Amino acid sequence: MIHTYTYHGVTAKTGDILFTRDGEEGSLFGEFWKLIGRMFPSEFSHVAMYLGPGIRFVESAAKGVVVVEMEGNEWDGIRYGKERLLVDELIGIGNPIAGRGISPERENEIRENVVAYCLEQARAGKPYNLNFFNPETDGAFYCSQLVYKAYETQGINLHVHIGKDADSLLAPLVLPEDVWNACNKKERVTG
Repeated sequence: MIHTYTYHGVTAKTGDILFTRDGEEGSLFGEFWKLIGRMFPSEFSHVAMYLGPGIRFVESAAKGVVVVEMEGNEWDGIRYGKERLLVDELIGIGNPIAGRGISPERENEIRENVVAYCLEQARAGKPYNLNFFNPETDGAFYCSQLVYKAYETQGINLHVHIGKDADSLLAPLVLPEDVWNACNKKERVTG
């Protein structure tokens, strides 16, 4: 089933990518995560896949691949920080299917398949992948690797290094910024 959720005027659809930034203003725990987030060379430090209904998503973070459901109508990184071992704020939503000439029927099939892939990783209790230089494994996942691998099963490549040297040390990494750049339709959340 395909769900939608609108947050501050930006709509996420099942299978879309949620982009977050570590840390949240006014939170000591959030300030710690903001420091951790500075290790990433972009404004995005984490991604998750929107499932729906409501604020329900699958992510790979410190506890491995898990499904998270936030109560209410607002993203609340602080409230769910202890459960997730992560404090972040939602700053963008990306649609990796848009602009690829895919029929509406095939789009829904892709969305259902990528969600099924991610949920299978959660059911299997896949751990967090600390080896960022090995995004091709399916034994463990880091956040952007999980969505990359899910969409790869459907023939969509989210490992796009726009404006980066292919021979650089960071080339093997699938970074949140790479996934953002691979989405033809993306919107920033302001609120």
